[in-house]
Amino acid sequence: MPWAYIRSLLGPGLHWDRTQPELLAAIAQADKDGQHDAADHIRIILRLRNRVLMDVEQKETPPERG
Repeated sequence: MPWAYIRSLLGPGLHWDRTQPELLAAIAQADKDGQHDAADHIRIILRLRNRVLMDVEQKETPPERG
């Protein structure tokens, strides 16, 4: 897993504390950079974060790559 790359996008600390816009921006950047494994991992973080927080801002989880 490209943890160093993910940390460069999200910074130090708990990734669960990031907002939806921060995580969506990180997903977009990772996909743009060709770091698809990192983008997929951040999608998982976002999906679980939204489920736990019952965050309804986002109408749907970003589609899985594939």
